[in-house]
Amino acid sequence: GVSFGDSKNLREQAAQATLQRLHPDYETAVQAFVAQDPAQAYRNALDFARLRATPLPRILTVLHNAGGGTWRHTEELASYLAGKVVSLLLIPLADHFVRLQWNAPTEALCQTYHWPTQSGELLAVLRHIGVCHVHYHHLLGVNPEIMLIPERLGITYDFTAHDYYTACPQIALVDIEHNYCGEQGLAQCTACLAQRPAPTGETIEDWRLRHRLFLRNARYLLAPSRDVVQRMQRYFASANLRFAPHLDLTANSELPQPQPRRLSATDHLRVLVIGAVNEVKGADTLEAVALQAARHSAPFEFHLVGYAHRPLKTQPHASLTVHGAYADDDLPRLLERLRPDVVWFPARWPETYSYTLSACLLAGVPIMAPNLGAFPERLSQRRWTWIKPWDTTATAWMDIFENLRRQHFVTGQEPPVTAQFTPASPDANLAPGSYATDYLQGLGRLKP
Repeated sequence: GVSFGDSKNLREQAAQATLQRLHPDYETAVQAFVAQDPAQAYRNALDFARLRATPLPRILTVLHNAGGGTWRHTEELASYLAGKVVSLLLIPLADHFVRLQWNAPTEALCQTYHWPTQSGELLAVLRHIGVCHVHYHHLLGVNPEIMLIPERLGITYDFTAHDYYTACPQIALVDIEHNYCGEQGLAQCTACLAQRPAPTGETIEDWRLRHRLFLRNARYLLAPSRDVVQRMQRYFASANLRFAPHLDLTANSELPQPQPRRLSATDHLRVLVIGAVNEVKGADTLEAVALQAARHSAPFEFHLVGYAHRPLKTQPHASLTVHGAYADDDLPRLLERLRPDVVWFPARWPETYSYTLSACLLAGVPIMAPNLGAFPERLSQRRWTWIKPWDTTATAWMDIFENLRRQHFVTGQEPPVTAQFTPASPDANLAPGSYATDYLQGLGRLKP
């Protein structure tokens, strides 16, 4: 292509025209061959033979098909354990199909099965290639029978709690208004399901009993924060809970200290909200505050780096600019370019971890977060950080941001560090487990 330069395109076009004239059915035949893919069965057979021959443990990862932090963690875990285990994915698709694929950048194995009619065939494949362990990361969209794969293969399994789907069919412990429900007990949950039934139609008692039996027999119930540990203990006390932080940060990660700019008396406070923001992540709260800021000509400017679940009011009606979707790798550069005075997390549910928070910690920016979920824990004793009630009203947020701007960003006076996090449950005060050691020990070894 480089040698022939611009003349290459002309020669290609001429050759294509000649090919079409001599063989008018060529393109149709090629497309039909690609669609039929008659060599796939042979490629799969070769890949299955390679999997069966490897001395490394083969782990099947089950997750939903919705992307997000759950997918990111499975990719990080596969990368972290590369060379120590072989990772396979089982992903639910539409119409009860599932996709089995080799989770490695250089591998192409990808086979689809119809679970009700081809479950025996899939189990036979998993048995043949020597899968010794299943790691469930989510059950959303997963046929409940897939929870029985370890039992049918006679192997161990783990479960990671990325949210609260096993305890709450609404996933996030939120009420019909998309606010944290307060976990007030069985009567509240029963009333909630009367308005928004579980996807299986089960009562809350049956829903939790099914998942309680499932998690009780897991090797580990892994939780990415101590807050998750203590919440899951309420519902699944018989599970073998382990505190297992995600892998993007480690205890040895060097986190820069915030060095905020000092504002003049007329400068606007630049507030960023980051991510795919829906109701439970505070999209409505963000819009309400931005509308009030514009209405009162308040010295704030809000930026959403990402997008919301619906179109939000923006400039000039609201003091809000929406920048659109971004790639995870681009976020550090965006934070550097936009130079926020503070990054705000207006979440209204108990977040279990938050990769976006990790990016902000690595960027060394001031942070405003709710007193709910993993935020107080992960922001324990941090400088230029504020923890505020998650249910703060839009009017109260206006006062909070004005006080921040006037008392700290204009004066340069640093606020007190955030409080030290202490788990409400002593049993949640666990030392973090290790994916490098603990996770790899006892794979495939059933409980006595």
